[in-house]
Amino acid sequence: MNPPRPLSSPNGPELDNMAKALVKRLCEDFTCDTPKSSVSESIYSTAWVSMIPNPPNSTGSWLFPSALDFILERQLDNGGWPSLEASAGNRSWDVDSILNTMAALLALSTRRSSEVEVPDDIEERIIRADASLRDMLQSWNVTSSDNVGFEVLVPAHLDMLNKYGLRYDFSARPHLMALREQRLRHGKFESLYGENPSTLLYSLEGLIGKIDFDRIAHHKVHGSMLLSPSSTAAYLMNTSHWDTEAESYLCKSMQLSPGAIDESDDTSALIYVLNRLGRSVSPRPMIDRYESSDKFQCFVVETTPSLIANAHVLKSLLHVSGPSQYTSQILKAATFISDRWWLGETSDKWNMTPEYGMMMVSQSLTMLLRQWEQNLVPQVPIPFLVARILPVLFGTAVEVLQRQHDDGSWGFNSRETTAYAMLCLAAVAPLPLCQCIRDQTELAISNGKAFLLQQMQDWSKPDFVWTSKVAYGLGVVAEAYTLAAMRINLDDHSFGAVIENFCHIAQPSLSIIQQISQLPFFADMTDWLVRACITEGYLHLPLFDKARQAVTADEPVKQQRHFNILPFMLVSSSRSTGACIPPDVNAEFMVLCALVYEVDHYVEDVVAGLEGVNAREVERIVHEIFDESSTDRLPKRQSEYAPEHHKSESQLSQQLEKIKQTLHRGVSWVLRHPKGVSASKHDQSLLQMQLEAFYIGQITSVYESSSLTGSRKHQRSSTRFQESYHDWVHTTASAHTSGPVVLTFLICLLGTSKHGQDCFQSAEAKYVAQDLSMHLACLARMENDIGSVIRDRKEHNLNSVDFPEIDTGSMEEAEDLQDRLQQLNRLAAYERDCVKVAFARLGELRVADKVIKGLKGFCNAVDLFGQIYAMEDLTPGLERCA
Repeated sequence: MNPPRPLSSPNGPELDNMAKALVKRLCEDFTCDTPKSSVSESIYSTAWVSMIPNPPNSTGSWLFPSALDFILERQLDNGGWPSLEASAGNRSWDVDSILNTMAALLALSTRRSSEVEVPDDIEERIIRADASLRDMLQSWNVTSSDNVGFEVLVPAHLDMLNKYGLRYDFSARPHLMALREQRLRHGKFESLYGENPSTLLYSLEGLIGKIDFDRIAHHKVHGSMLLSPSSTAAYLMNTSHWDTEAESYLCKSMQLSPGAIDESDDTSALIYVLNRLGRSVSPRPMIDRYESSDKFQCFVVETTPSLIANAHVLKSLLHVSGPSQYTSQILKAATFISDRWWLGETSDKWNMTPEYGMMMVSQSLTMLLRQWEQNLVPQVPIPFLVARILPVLFGTAVEVLQRQHDDGSWGFNSRETTAYAMLCLAAVAPLPLCQCIRDQTELAISNGKAFLLQQMQDWSKPDFVWTSKVAYGLGVVAEAYTLAAMRINLDDHSFGAVIENFCHIAQPSLSIIQQISQLPFFADMTDWLVRACITEGYLHLPLFDKARQAVTADEPVKQQRHFNILPFMLVSSSRSTGACIPPDVNAEFMVLCALVYEVDHYVEDVVAGLEGVNAREVERIVHEIFDESSTDRLPKRQSEYAPEHHKSESQLSQQLEKIKQTLHRGVSWVLRHPKGVSASKHDQSLLQMQLEAFYIGQITSVYESSSLTGSRKHQRSSTRFQESYHDWVHTTASAHTSGPVVLTFLICLLGTSKHGQDCFQSAEAKYVAQDLSMHLACLARMENDIGSVIRDRKEHNLNSVDFPEIDTGSMEEAEDLQDRLQQLNRLAAYERDCVKVAFARLGELRVADKVIKGLKGFCNAVDLFGQIYAMEDLTPGLERCA
């Protein structure tokens, strides 16, 4: 990274003076006769305010006549209205422009219909706005939108525009209407008439014609409905009596800034600030009002929980007098925060940047560690801190470092987002386990400061990173965060020996990891990221080891090296593509890979060694397990193995019963996994089929190999092979690699089917995805065989090079083997090309971005595993496990 040329940086005292001046300016702005606001203007809210008619016996027809002028001035040449200061790629800007254009078009249509104070060019403006809105709606990706209440507001505007003859049909309309029905069913209009406020009060313009506005007046706060000008405007226009309080609130809002949206700080943030300033404030009222069974709610009634609200709550609880009395609430908030990170959900509904969520996560959880170290919350268990909190903090730091741009910025070259990221790194950097990335952290913060210095003249300008119905910015907040980031000194806050002790990470397999890190896979990975993957892998190891012991065989694998390095391998596969797989998915992915290793070991080294147990007996047991595990996703099969000479389950020998119990545990873990069960019926069925094929493939492969005795040259020239190499590698061999079942399980873990939809929705996408899976499995088998050929020959295991198609005709065994390996390498190169073609085709189809990234991470894992096998066979061999 080449940082921008640094300017003269303000020193500590100068930054302190700038911060004091900011606080002084805030005080003056809120105590003067005409209050000021740094909140950015809003086209959406101004459009709604412009539609309010004056009350009877008033001068003029409109309460805020200048509001329509504001709207007219901001109409674009294409007829629409923009998201203010939008930049390509931000998640909310599509729906921002849609809502701004809808509200403005509704305002124009309302004015034209009134025939009072109508602009001369209103017809031409409406025609252009209508055409622009149609284009926006047709290209809108509804599934990527998460603005507050959009699923209610957009349909409501469609209904209101329809009354003016403007009807909009677009491809995503059915899905949007389904979302509205789901949201309104959950909202329960009757709750609006009760004492507790509902989040629906924030979007009252979406409920016109559906509720009695006279019955919700008691929810006003200082005249507003949840401090929303548009919602308050809707209320004022739909009550049967003019509400002077609501009018007063809107008048003040319009004085602050045309269309300004006033926002209040969280109760918990205020409690934190006041306690830090020495004014003792009890959190009990906050706890009584907002605590739920597993988190703290942002509102008493809400549909989407807030990560930020829980981080503020945690910070506030840690800094009250006697925080240990609130240990249960502290653990609740900390657990919710860490769980969100493990789910890969660090963004929040109130801010559009992941960096803001990551900053709040790192600050709140490091505060927890500091207060625990000072014995202020001693009841917080050490295992929770080690297994759940440390991985969150370290993983957050790594992800933030990876997200920095070459110019030193984060986000979309945003000053405020850059400040978030720098403050996140500053919170985590003092942790002892972060020493391995200390140099990179210092460099990142230095480059961030250089970027901010280049933008110094704009520090007080808002970045449009905050969101409610539409995006907005807060100039004062942006300036405050920037000043805090420029004030960072990593030497200010070190941890003590207590934290150092449980941050220590044993690395028993460091030598093999250092060897692996020299593979071509790591050629483009920086040294600091390799070190980070080593540390992160070992942070995952305790949870991984505990989970795999619960699902794998009773007989332990004596060669544990591949288990110790598995977390490093999978973390590296994910990090190499920019943390594409959520941490909890990666952790479960590790467990499944461990299960695959254990099943391979158990079938090869235990089951195949049992005297008198043949392949058909074991296959019958596997079929029975899957019949018993079926959840009616597939019809019950009729066993092709006639029962006349097989014993019933109750009559099975002790050995066979033991086999069944051992194999059943892994099958049950996969098929009953919560995310697997929540997947679509199709994806669940595919998972069951692939898992059964894997188990059968393991058994078939082992018993095929058992016939490989005597001269291998003799075996190759015999007629023992009943199928071609192509057919074998696409059936038994590919299933044996576990690739198809692991990939299908990964798809279920990604949680893309939470609405019951298939992960790959079109027939073409399903076909290409399975084709990709098959090519990956063939590639994995070939690379596995290349790496394990010596062991396979020693232990008489069937290997790809044994097939007649790969016969070179050479009589010299050593020369023959090298020729065969060269041929197999060429076949592997072909399969790799097929993987690239299939992956590119999936990218052209309408597949969720999260799935594409997950597939890329999986492809990376296959690539890395193949290189490792080519370097050294890690499969536990017979003699090594004996």
